[in-house]
Amino acid sequence: MVSDNTEALSPPNTYRLALNAVHKTDDYSNFGLANERSFRQVVDTGGDIKGATYIETMDATVLFVADGSSTVKLFYHETEELVDVFSDSEMGCDWKFDQCEHIYAEHKTHNACDDEMIYFSSDCVYYVLNLTEMLDPVRRNNVINCEECDYFTIFDCICGPIGTATPIPFAGSTAQGGAVSFHVQLEDASGNRTNWFRASNTAYMLTENNAP
Repeated sequence: MVSDNTEALSPPNTYRLALNAVHKTDDYSNFGLANERSFRQVVDTGGDIKGATYIETMDATVLFVADGSSTVKLFYHETEELVDVFSDSEMGCDWKFDQCEHIYAEHKTHNACDDEMIYFSSDCVYYVLNLTEMLDPVRRNNVINCEECDYFTIFDCICGPIGTATPIPFAGSTAQGGAVSFHVQLEDASGNRTNWFRASNTAYMLTENNAP
């Protein structure tokens, strides 16, 4: 623990030592002291874990595993059961979990159908995976039979959009005078949005008296 050099300088009602405690979690989600993770091996994932995300509603952790393929697994904490959700080799895709990149997923529940979705990126490509769908044998087979890797792809973000603002004389008669720039963000079919990309250059809108 971080403590004062001299015990006498420590504030009242504080302690200098703590068992099984750390100052931060691996994903930096907690502030101050947090429980130290166990070193007990529970399961063998069959490959290298390249990332993990805990889903509270399922009391399970999504694991991104490089096991010769790129495989998404689900570990249930209560039963200590490990389930294979999907592997890119099943459809001839290539999610490139074997790269050096650490993978972290965002997750959300689609209220319309109560499906648990995860969103993640690998090698600058953004993907979505419906956990509820892939854990249902019937729905899963329908997806695999389509043999479409684009089914999981949201967009390829190797090059972000860049806007250019260009004023055109005698056009935009209803526009107000002033300085104008544009910001762009991407949005998928589910309404999920990226951060704002780099602002465009500034264009100056002139008026008759150059007043706003």
